[in-house]
Amino acid sequence: MTTVGPRIVVHPAAITANLRVLGKIAAVPQIAIVKANGYGHGLLVAAHAALAAAVNWLGIAQFSEALTLAKRLPPISPQPHAAPAEPTPSGLRILTWLASEPDLYFPAVQAGLDVSVSTPADLQAVLAAAHATGWRARVQLQIETGLHRSGFAPAALPAALAELRQAAAAGLAEVTGVWSHLGQADDPRPPAVAATQAQIAAFTELAALVRANFPHALRHLAASAGLLHYPQARFDAVRPGIAMYGLDPEPAWPQLAQAAGVDAERIAAHTAQLARLRPALELTAPLVEVKALAAGDAVSYGGTWQAPGPRWVGLVPVGYADGVPRHASNAAEVWVGGQRRPVVGRVCMDQFVIDLGPREGTTPPVAAGEEVVLFGSAPAPTADDWARACGTIGYEIVTRLSPRLAHS
Repeated sequence: MTTVGPRIVVHPAAITANLRVLGKIAAVPQIAIVKANGYGHGLLVAAHAALAAAVNWLGIAQFSEALTLAKRLPPISPQPHAAPAEPTPSGLRILTWLASEPDLYFPAVQAGLDVSVSTPADLQAVLAAAHATGWRARVQLQIETGLHRSGFAPAALPAALAELRQAAAAGLAEVTGVWSHLGQADDPRPPAVAATQAQIAAFTELAALVRANFPHALRHLAASAGLLHYPQARFDAVRPGIAMYGLDPEPAWPQLAQAAGVDAERIAAHTAQLARLRPALELTAPLVEVKALAAGDAVSYGGTWQAPGPRWVGLVPVGYADGVPRHASNAAEVWVGGQRRPVVGRVCMDQFVIDLGPREGTTPPVAAGEEVVLFGSAPAPTADDWARACGTIGYEIVTRLSPRLAHS
């Protein structure tokens, strides 16, 4: 029995262990992705767990979040214009790639962050920041290879490289990397495989152009799915994201692969790899009330679930204000009393109801005060289980959790 309120329980050791597993698979350095508050696990928790796995590159989308992280971790040393450029990365490095406003380039350069640029305007902004601050900018080039989201168009790359050569000669910048992002690496069906192979080919060609100008630029393309399924996409580094938190980039991959005629041995190998990863986050809450229902009693708003007979139900004090998806209504399951129990009726803002089973006698099967695990590690439901039930992805389940939930 527990009296602890709703909370997110994070296991940093699981993140560290997952990164060690992924590092052995990839056999190249890793850039641990800690964006979106460490995928909901906590920014600093995720960062320290990565450092414990001897990963010295961290990736984070928003400049503002990257700057917050840089202030809380061991210092990164920016380089003045006159200092010799480092030919290889050393010590802690933070890559960031999504500036919401141009002024953020100034503190990013001052903090020694590796700043990604995707457009000529981005490049102008980071070079202006380097000139104004007196610090050499560490620049990574994001290039368009087929995702059509962000990145330099291939036709714009030669001009960008020419400008960067001039900036490097003046001590304003060093090019530390070139990268892109795969759009369909989690899908084993033939059209997606063809699209992924085309992206890998495009990146190989464009990265070679960058390396011809900047031989020490780190090439990285594969995130979690690419790391697992495309060895040829690993290049000089990989960027594990969802997998470092113990979740599958595409839980339906084995079924999709079987339908697509993928070799059974490869499917089994994939399943074995994923089995070595452990979810690092649990969402728990106490069961605050247990009550008896008669046949036909309707539960929650709209009466979308009626008791099929005399039943016990329990009240769980979290809801969509806490990040529990409303789509979990009549769909997801929780773990309590040693077994899975279904969510019944509509999820409300602060609470939802679970079915505890038939009412036989006067003693309910689970008492108020028992811990309910919404999702975590098997045999409890996982975040991927909740994603399937809610028609979404595990990424959304863990990143949408509300700040009002306690952490432990």
